[in-house]
Amino acid sequence: MDPEQHVPLSPTHLQDLVKNQTILTETELLYHFRTLSKQHHPDTGKTDGRAFSQLLQDRDRAKHMLSDTKRDPGNNPNLAPHGEPQDFWEIFHRYTLQENPKEQPSSLYPPLLIAAQGISQDLGQAIEVFNRTYRKPADLNIDRTARFFFLGLANLFSYLSSRSDRDKTLATGYLQDCMERLGRKTEQNKQGLKPLCQWLLSHGFE
Repeated sequence: MDPEQHVPLSPTHLQDLVKNQTILTETELLYHFRTLSKQHHPDTGKTDGRAFSQLLQDRDRAKHMLSDTKRDPGNNPNLAPHGEPQDFWEIFHRYTLQENPKEQPSSLYPPLLIAAQGISQDLGQAIEVFNRTYRKPADLNIDRTARFFFLGLANLFSYLSSRSDRDKTLATGYLQDCMERLGRKTEQNKQGLKPLCQWLLSHGFE
């Protein structure tokens, strides 16, 4: 659900989004809360203070639910228990599984960018470039450079959950192959992959 769209505010709106796993991280919770605040704050939404007070309580309870899940990752099979920083990796994983964010704008992109910028300016810029040039996985069989990138990314996600040397070796190999191909003159139209590929090789396995 796109938080930019006005929705009737229920006492458990944010908690329900945590329960149905629309919200899986505190970064996403903050994004949804801020967007809803613009609609329901007395100064900006032309409402009385009751709806905003209710939203504050809902936010605090939703945050507590997320904290419980993080303490026991088994409560949520979509969370990789070793992912660091957790919010970025979790949102990025779901973002890359979408059909095609370029054709259908994703509600995950704003919190993804916030999480990336919270780690470093370089990662934030790399995500912005990546978002502009993203290719859906179904098209990768005709694009070997992008295919190497996404195979590397898939094995990196596996490594963050397993800490397996095999997953790390595969991820590193595919990402290095992608970087090697990006250095060729014939691959200049795929340079949108380069900043993120570089960042993943330098920092993705920390």
